[in-house]
Amino acid sequence: MCAVHDDLKPGQGIDRASPAHPRPDTFSLRFVRHASLRLPVNGQAPRVPRVVVQAGRVLALRAAGRTSPALPSHDSQPQGRGQGCALPALLSERHGPFRKQSRKVRPLAERGKDPTAVAEKETTMLAETKLTYVCAACSHRFDASEQPWQCPKCRAVGKARDFPTVETATIANQNDQLRLGLLGGMPKGMKAQVLVTPGINAKGPAFVSLCLLSISMFKDFSEDNDPWGDRGFAALTVDDTRIYFKIDLYDEACEYGSSEPANLDRTTRVMTVLLPSEY
Repeated sequence: MCAVHDDLKPGQGIDRASPAHPRPDTFSLRFVRHASLRLPVNGQAPRVPRVVVQAGRVLALRAAGRTSPALPSHDSQPQGRGQGCALPALLSERHGPFRKQSRKVRPLAERGKDPTAVAEKETTMLAETKLTYVCAACSHRFDASEQPWQCPKCRAVGKARDFPTVETATIANQNDQLRLGLLGGMPKGMKAQVLVTPGINAKGPAFVSLCLLSISMFKDFSEDNDPWGDRGFAALTVDDTRIYFKIDLYDEACEYGSSEPANLDRTTRVMTVLLPSEY
């Protein structure tokens, strides 16, 4: 039902109950002109906008001879419509309706990669990273891609120092020869130096000789003082004095670390005897 209200008077609104102006059930709109406002010069009241109400909604406003365009109804269908929302007509005509696009992944062969070649490359990389380890219990050598914890032959179980690499085992044997050479002379082809710190030297020549003798005969290597099994460091007690010895592997000029520490021709060993306070 449509009702037009255009005869409002100053001080009276459309929601005021009267036979001429019934109260809407679902909509209420009030245009009030205060009585104290001055009237125009010609003595006539200003024109009040005409309000068109239908089913509780404002359809149009008419005032001073000009009409605003009617508001769209909820029942009208928009020209462009997306999923769950209305789109402007120009956007729909230009780009078309929005659709979900599923992107298909191309196989490896289409992307220039052969699965067989990739698998072979990974296998080759794993094979290249394998190292040869030595069991300290039975001296069995075997290849592994990571640090082993059990010997495949004697089934002995241990840590890294119990299964060193071939290079580490070679370095350990060379370090043992260096320590034994403190008494009988350096092995042939080994370049080595022995340094004594001021703290050790201050205790006298007898103490220094006793330290070198104790180091050459030392065999009590463990997980605490030799975690990697190269026997290049240890702590021992000499004449009630705690001392350290450590063996560093330098290049031939003693400027940098050796690039091939297991190669006697490319390595110079430096043994340092020191007190714990000097470490």
